[in-house]
Formats: sequence, structure tokens, C-alpha cells
Amino acid sequence: PAAENRSNEVSLVMDVTDVAYAEVTTTESDLVTTEVTTDDNVWAVDSAEAYRIHVAIGKMMAVDIQPYSIVEDVGFKDLVGMLEPRYEMPDTTFFSKKIIPEMYNTVRACVQSQIDDAKYISLVKNTWVTQCTTECLISLSAHWINDSFERKNALLHCKHFAGKHSELSLAEAILETLTEWHINSQKVHLVLHDDGANVSITMNEANLASTNCFLHTLQFVLHETVLCQPFIADVITSARRIVEHIKHSSTENCQLNQIQPELALPTQELGQDVETQWISTYYMLDYLLERKQTLALLNIEIRDLPEMHLTAYQWNLISLVVTLLKPFEQLTREINNTNSCLSMILPAVQTIFLCLQKEIWQNDIIKIVAEILTSLKHRLVPLFEDGLLLVSSGLDPRFKLNFLSEEQKINAKAEIIASVTFTQLERDAAGKIVQVEATSPVSKKPRVTSDDFWTLWDSMQTCSNQSVGNNSIHVENQLNTFLEEPCISRDIDPVSWWQINSDRFPALRCCAQRFLAAPPRSIPSESLFITGSSTFSDKRSCLLAENLERLTFLKANISYMQF
Repeated sequence: PAAENRSNEVSLVMDVTDVAYAEVTTTESDLVTTEVTTDDNVWAVDSAEAYRIHVAIGKMMAVDIQPYSIVEDVGFKDLVGMLEPRYEMPDTTFFSKKIIPEMYNTVRACVQSQIDDAKYISLVKNTWVTQCTTECLISLSAHWINDSFERKNALLHCKHFAGKHSELSLAEAILETLTEWHINSQKVHLVLHDDGANVSITMNEANLASTNCFLHTLQFVLHETVLCQPFIADVITSARRIVEHIKHSSTENCQLNQIQPELALPTQELGQDVETQWISTYYMLDYLLERKQTLALLNIEIRDLPEMHLTAYQWNLISLVVTLLKPFEQLTREINNTNSCLSMILPAVQTIFLCLQKEIWQNDIIKIVAEILTSLKHRLVPLFEDGLLLVSSGLDPRFKLNFLSEEQKINAKAEIIASVTFTQLERDAAGKIVQVEATSPVSKKPRVTSDDFWTLWDSMQTCSNQSVGNNSIHVENQLNTFLEEPCISRDIDPVSWWQINSDRFPALRCCAQRFLAAPPRSIPSESLFITGSSTFSDKRSCLLAENLERLTFLKANISYMQF
């Protein structure tokens, strides 16, 4: 009886628990149902809550280069609906006609404010033709240093360019953009482009200083003097044949990836070069040279195919070409650095001459080196008479005027004094000379290896132990004081150095702010066209030019999006 009573008690407790659990479950279910019913109220399309999501989707379209039609994709609509059931997705026209234009106007106003505050601006121009249409686009980006000595840049436009691409029409397009952005031509320091001398002449007639992209100049010189040599062209063709053969054979590509770890080499895919880009050819040859033994083993396993075979002479020639192009590759990487500026061109050219004059070249390549040196001197020596480049290098604390002859130093100092005086008069008239507190940066000792591009440059430099005199308000005295100090390490950003040392040289500060903002290459501007290519794809070949400009503008100026 006692056991039976305990069993009945347990059953009663379980029954009570089940009833309580059912009541709780029902209550929670009612709550959930009530919440869903409340959340089912759809937001108005013009409500503040919905507008925040509109802008977020518009930002995603611009930043991730998504088509307007993404708002019609079932999966995307389901995702947004799950995250926010009260949001109703508008159609594509709503974003293309309202949201993106409003975002464009907001960001443009922010960029315009920054442009208005800038004292001097350097422009970078490029043109591009879409792959899926015959539309031609022209881009113009601005680079400047603000009063806090911080680098700034922004895309001004990437718009449709109709008509003949003559020097006059290009100049008119640039002047039109300056008018749209309320930029006085006197505010433009220079225009960097990748066109011929006629464009420079046209720019000068428009009262705009201009210069060529240094990397395009290098590309032309190296292609003309190295890659077009018959015996070098033949070995490059053979190298391309090897790369193409392996890349088009999954079996041999797999075998190559298995052999590389056995020889303590990193597993890396073969890269096909692009004929119009010398650096891609360099990387292809360097890759093959590093994996010479790997390719030999692979050739044995695939029954010694003729297209996989290179002679000893060809391997030796590849080695010489790689050695020759290596300093140019290092220079290209440094110029592509975000903080690179026009001031490094003349020191780099001087170092290239030193590299080519070294007595390390074998007989097979001496003739090529001599031709390269002749071609470079023909094209690059006139740069040492360019006042823009002389002043830029002279005000860069990494280089100054140490690479020039005594006669060139006198001319360069005269150019700097004239530029500083002119700039100072303009700034004094505006009453906007600003001084900042100075401290000396800790100079890092640069790591220099025997094959470093700048080794020869460092060997030219002598450390000066002269004491720095008292500050003087006279331009020439300040310039002499600045030039007497030893050059800083190349690891230090020259703009950052001026940011913390400008009060020591107040007369030079404004000129440094003007000349050190210009980049030496147009690559960042060209990268915009990668965005353009993705935006103007086959899927959206009917995209209007004005919509492409807005999307590219927002993508390039993402740092100004305060959404």
C-alpha cells in the first residue's frame, strides 16, 4: 500500500507538471503570435526607418559593384525580409533614380568641401574604353595635402567622353571638370597623364603644368630596348609556351604542385604574362628560373616533350634578363606604394643609371645594357631640367639635392627659392599660413641588402655633421639649413616628416605641401577602370553613363561616405 501511494503521488505530480508546461507553452506561443502580428506593419517607403535600409542597400551596390537588379533577386529579398519583415523592397528604378543620386550628391558635397579647403591640387587623368560597348570614359582624380599635413585624394569624375580624342578635346574635358568643381586653374599644381608630348603642350597652353606617368615611361623604354630584342623575344616566346602548356594540362599542373614541396619550394601557380606589361614578363621568367629543377623533373615525368625544353643558353639568357630587370621591378613596387610622390623620380633615375653602369654584365647582355642606358638617357636626362621635379626632390627630406652635380644644385636651389617665394606670397596674401608643433622623428636604419635597388644611392650619401643653425625667416637661409641636414631614412614618410618639422622651416612649409602631394604614377586612377569594367559588364551593358559615373564615384570615394 505504501509503494502504491508513492506511485500515485508521482503520477499526480507529473500530471500537474504537464498541465503547467502546457500553460506556459501556450502563453509563450501567444506572445510570439502577438509579436509577429505587431511586426507585420510595413514601413512606408519614405519613412526614416526604411530610408536607412535604402541607403545601406545603395552603399552595397556601389562598394561591392552590385547591379540594381539585385533588389529583384528572390534570395536577396528573402534575406532582407527575414532580417526586417517590416521593410518592403522597392524596385530598381527607385534606387537608380533616387537613392544612388542622393548618395552621390551627399558625397560630392563632402568632397567639394575638402577641395575648397585645399590650397593646391594635383590631378591625374586617364581614359578608358569599355570592353562590352564602344563607350569611352575619362577619369580625373585629385590629390592634395591638407593643412594638417595629411594626404588626401578623391575621384572628381569618371564620365563618358564622346568625340575624337585629340589633345584639344582632352584639355577641354579637364577644364570643364575644373569649372564644375569650382577649381581655379591657379590652384592646380600639375596634371599627370599617360599621353604624348602634344598633351603636355596643350596643358601648358591652358596654363596647367603637366608631366607624364613615370611607370608608363619605364614601360615604353623597357619594351623598346629589352623585350623587343630578337633573341630575348625568342626565349620569352619559349617561356610562354611552357607556361601555356602546363596551365592547360590539369595533370601536369597537379604534378608540378606535388614536386614543388619536395624541393622546398612554395606551391605557387604559374602566371601567364601580358605582352603590354613588362613586369608580368619579369615575374614569369623569374618564376621559371626559380623552378628550373622542378621543370626538369616534370619534363622527365611527361616524357621529355619538346615544348617543355629550354637549352642551357636560353636558361642563361633568362637569368641575365631577370638580373637586368630586377632593379626596375623593385623601383616599380616602391612607386606603386601609397605614399610615393613625384619627388622620388629624379633620385630613382640617377640610381638606374648607376645600376646599368656597374661592371657586372656578361658579354651576352652588355649590348642590351648599353642600348637601355642610351634610351633612358635620351628620355630621362631632360627630366633633370624640369623645375617641378627639381623642387619636389629638393624638398623631400629623403633625397634633397644630393644626387645632382654642383651646377645642377645651383639651378635647383634657384628653382626652389623662386617656387617658395611665389607660394609664400600667395599664402601671405590670403593670411592662411599655419604652423604646427615640431619634434624630430626616430629615424629607422634602413635594411639594405647587396642586391637592393637603393644600395648604390646609399653609397653616394655622406652623413653631414654640421650643426643646424638658428631658424631664419629668410627663404635662402632656411633652405640652406634644410639642405645641410643629412637625409632621413627612406622608410620615413616625407609628408609625416614635414608634419612634425614644419615650424622649423616655416618658409618652406607651404611649398612642401604643394609639391609633395603629386603622385609619380597614374596607377590608382587606372584601377578605377577595373571598377568600371565590373560595373559596365555584359550583364549591365545598357547601364547609362551617368549611372556608371555615380557608382564609380561612390566606390572610389568610399572614405567620404558618412552613412
